[in-house]
Amino acid sequence: MPTDTSGSGIRAPSIRMVTPSFRGDLERCAALCRSFDDFADPAFRHQVIVPRRDLKRFRGLAGRRREVLCVEEVLPARAFRLPARRERFLLAWRHARKGWLVQQLVKLAAAREGGVDAVVLADSDIVLVRPLAPGHFLRGGRVRLYRADGTGHYRLDPNYPKWHRGAARLLGVDVEEPYPANFIGPLASWAPDVVRALCARIEAVAGRPWVEAVAGLPAGAGFSEYTTYGLFSDLVDAAARARHAAAGQALCHLSWEHAVDTPAGREAFVRALRAEHVAVLIQSNLHLPPSDWRALLKALPAGAAADAA
Repeated sequence: MPTDTSGSGIRAPSIRMVTPSFRGDLERCAALCRSFDDFADPAFRHQVIVPRRDLKRFRGLAGRRREVLCVEEVLPARAFRLPARRERFLLAWRHARKGWLVQQLVKLAAAREGGVDAVVLADSDIVLVRPLAPGHFLRGGRVRLYRADGTGHYRLDPNYPKWHRGAARLLGVDVEEPYPANFIGPLASWAPDVVRALCARIEAVAGRPWVEAVAGLPAGAGFSEYTTYGLFSDLVDAAARARHAAAGQALCHLSWEHAVDTPAGREAFVRALRAEHVAVLIQSNLHLPPSDWRALLKALPAGAAADAA
């Protein structure tokens, strides 16, 4: 558990940031790492988790507050990367799944580990632009849970009902549609003990290890790690609800709300950065040319943008 390092008798907070990545996102992950070093409070430690074949490429990102681990060692089930152009893994010798699902499983596996007060999830295409403090995620002994009003884009996206069906199946509960809350947002934070309880619930319902249960979801039942964690807290576990402080305000400025593939859209994106945004997300699947991505980072009103380019 975190310990008192000040001699005051007050235990210092401890937070682990977890970033799954792969070789295609190396440049973006390096930018996140530099911004972490510039802006993250000393209470934070950083784990970057990549497929075994990419370890050598990422080793240079390791540092005093950062370790680089491999997917195959973090997952509690055997994971074997399949020899294909796109990232695919064979899980538990039976389920061939895309790298994106494996990254979701990696987040859960890494967040199960104790020794910290909270785990923060940061994908490779996030960059910190302002100081990141424990107070962003810990409030009176409770962990911040992003829980936004389920309106607008949330109601229009056809993926959400699939994610709810997947969570309902894994958790053994009924989920109303449309569900009144959305739990998906960058820089989400979880409590490790709640993640362990969530995985135990999945195993109790499915009668098999949680990784296999998620990987074995049938067609039509999608998986969102954020949605499943949020619904577990909302609908299943009273202790999990008590561990959280719900917050609907985003800490991360999102590129998917702007046409950043155009000069006007990038300018609007920069202007829309608000005081509460400590990070920005420039989606890697937008496939911006590297020169446009670097220029957008430089245009952000913070020193880390220039350092990250």
